[in-house]
This record gives sequence, structure tokens and C-alpha cells, in this order.
Amino acid sequence: MKRFLHLLVFTGLIFTGVYAQNPDTTSSAIITKIDSTPVSDFVKTSLASVKQGISNVSGHFSPASVGHFEHFDDFGFALSDGIIISTGLVEAALHPNDTQGAGIQLSNQEIHDNTLNQVTIGKLFDVSFIEFDFIPSTNMIDFNYIFASEEYPEYVNSMFNDIFGFFISGPGIVGEQNIALIPQSSYAVSINTVNHLTSPEYYVSNLLYDTMPHPFFNFLQYDGMTVPLTAEARVTPFETYHIKLIIADLSDGLWDSAVFIKGNSFESKPLVFDFNFTEDNYEKVIYEDSTLLKISATLPAPAQADITYHFSYAGEAQLGVDYIAPESFTFFAGDTTASFKIKALGDQITEGDESFMLIIDETQDTLNITIKESSIVLGNHHAPITEMVQLTPNPANDVFAIPNDLKAKSVTIYSLAGKQIKQFNDNFNTMDISDLPKGLYSIRIQTLSNTLVSKLKVD
Repeated sequence: MKRFLHLLVFTGLIFTGVYAQNPDTTSSAIITKIDSTPVSDFVKTSLASVKQGISNVSGHFSPASVGHFEHFDDFGFALSDGIIISTGLVEAALHPNDTQGAGIQLSNQEIHDNTLNQVTIGKLFDVSFIEFDFIPSTNMIDFNYIFASEEYPEYVNSMFNDIFGFFISGPGIVGEQNIALIPQSSYAVSINTVNHLTSPEYYVSNLLYDTMPHPFFNFLQYDGMTVPLTAEARVTPFETYHIKLIIADLSDGLWDSAVFIKGNSFESKPLVFDFNFTEDNYEKVIYEDSTLLKISATLPAPAQADITYHFSYAGEAQLGVDYIAPESFTFFAGDTTASFKIKALGDQITEGDESFMLIIDETQDTLNITIKESSIVLGNHHAPITEMVQLTPNPANDVFAIPNDLKAKSVTIYSLAGKQIKQFNDNFNTMDISDLPKGLYSIRIQTLSNTLVSKLKVD
């Protein structure tokens, strides 16, 4: 009966405010409903980062109950832009809170949802959800959100407890796991678990009659909401997972609730490097014949099994000729840190700066490296060699040789990953390579005055 009386009192306000926009014309805050935008495009452009391998996107919602919000930080709202999934009309959210019970029942049809039925008992109405597959690039995913509702505070600890959840499934996860949890707990975020009485540190009141109304009062309709929270889950990199973002009215379809998810925040937690190494293309300068450049990376959580990341290289500098770098690096089970090394090779050729890009295939983290001349070349009074040493034959099968006039002291063979394979200290006309696997190798020739380089293909 109480619910019915509230509805009678606020009926006029409910429907006159549905399409109202923010009255503060100095603000650019807007909400745009999804309308005819394909849900796949909506998720890929508004929710997920570009590296997550999003596929099989689908959803169930009214075109008016899902949308995109922008410029909410004009009012100090912690999430400036992103997506909103609602049990009502998303555009109605952007309105001064002049009503204690705003909302609209989009449909009087009761909905059965196997996911929500695992965590609640009661009739579901106005169910809205988006679901998709994704492939994480590290061993943890996360995103930021705020849950808001008109059910606050009147229906705390009642049967009218609108519900939402983010349910993930896939390798290493039993069933469907809800990751919309109160921080440092296993309790799901809901009206009954986060409010002015329970876990109040995560609750923000936005009531019409508060002694000191919250700044959100002037632009957001909902009577209460959570502080910004983070949903996260441990995953196995490069495996396929599924997630369902869902919200529903419980017991009736009247007063609305919504979840705001920060734009493009759905992503794998990034690898952390010991200097700026990101997809924003930070740079590093190294010198020929300098000491090895060691780069360390840290996972967001200990590896549950070995995790290997692979490199691609691009640019004018040549791998195995101008520099030595690995093909991959590995986090071993139980570790959070791994490292790899890069070395510029001194070729005694005055050729100016050379550059290359080192790209981690799985994350697209990119490092731009510039190789500068070594101090040996810059201070060398002898005329520099202007081309690489010619090896004979090249490609080779069993043996190879260097020119007789080089007066070499040693010849060393390296893999492209920088590992020393063989070294010769004499007989430079018949160096035996019959035991080497087919592939490309880096050759370093030490003479009385110089260190020279070349590359050798073994067939």
C-alpha cells in the first residue's frame, strides 16, 4: 500500500520529467540514448578499450534504457563519460532531483533471468543487459562504475530492492561470478548492502530534503548512489571470457535505478614498466656498444601459470645487425615481475641516428628507441668502415669465412635474442657451423682496432 501511495503522490512528476534535460545551460552534460546504434559498436567505442578482443556482443533492453553520458565532470561527478544502463529512461536521469520517486515502468511483463535469479528472489521487471566475449591481455580485468537508484532511502531492507550485477564466466571461474562487490568483501553491491545505514562510506545521499544537499542534487535525479567503485576479476591472459552487465527492477517496475560505467574503462589492467613504456609511444635513447638496457615489467597479480609476451620490431635499425633484443619474455608461475634486455651493436659505421620500435604483440605497448653513435666511433681517428662485412658464403650450410684482410682476433655468433652461440679464435676461413639450426644469426668480428658486425643466414 505504501508503494501505491507514493506512486499516486508523484505520478505527475514522474512523467513530466522523463525527457527533461539539465537546466544549467552553462554545462555540456548530456545523455544520449542508444537508439539505432548497433550494440556491438556501442560497446567497442564507449565501454571497452581497444585491446580486449571484444566479440559476440548482444543485449536485451529498450533503446531508451541504455545510453551514453558525457561531460558529467562539469558537476564534479567522478565519471566524466561512459555508458548508462537503466531500468527506465536514461534521459530522465539528467534532471534536478525534485522528486523522491521518479521512474517509469517500461513493461509490465515479468522477466525471468537465470543470472539474476542466482542472487535474488522476486519478480524481475524492466531488465536491461549487455553481454559480450573478450580476451584479456593480462591476468586481471577491471572497470569503474557507480550504482544509483530512486529506491534510496525509502526501500532499504525492503522487497523493493532493485538489483544489478556484472557476471563473468570463463577459464578458472566456477559458474558465473558477480564482480560488482563491496571493496575488500564478497558481498554484492545493492540497495540493501550499501546505503545510509550499511557500508555508509560507499554511499552518497542526493535527497531533496537533505540539510546540505549534495552538488549532484542540481543535475541528477536519483535519490542515492554509491561512490565510484571498481569491478575486477582474476583471469588467464589470451583466453576467452564472457561478461554480462545487467540491471532490473525487483518486485515492481516503478521507481528507476541505473548503473553508470566509466567510458573505455573495461580493460585488462596494464603491465607496469620501470619507465614510461606504453602505447603512447614513449622514447628511449641508447648508444652503440653501451651496457645492456634492462627493462622490467610487473603484472597486476602473481602469474598462476607461465605467461609469455612476444615482440615485433619495426624501423630503420635492423634486429641482429644494429641491436640485439629478445623475441619474447616470460612471467613464470608465481612471479609478478619479469625483465628483458636490449643492446645496441657497435658497427663502427658513421651513419647517424637510427631508430626502431619494440612492440609487445599482445598489449600493443610500444617503445620507440633511438640508437646513437658510440663514443668509440665519434672519437675514432681512423676512417670508418662504410658497409657491413661480407661473409662467404651467405647463406651458408656447413662453414663460412670472413675476408682475410680483416686481421680478426675473434668471431662470435649470437642468436637474434642476444645469446652467444659460438666463438672462433682462429681458422677464420673455415668456421664450422654445421651444428647450427637454420635461421638468422648476428656476427661480431673483433679486430685489433674495431668491433665489426654482420649477419649470417644458415640454410
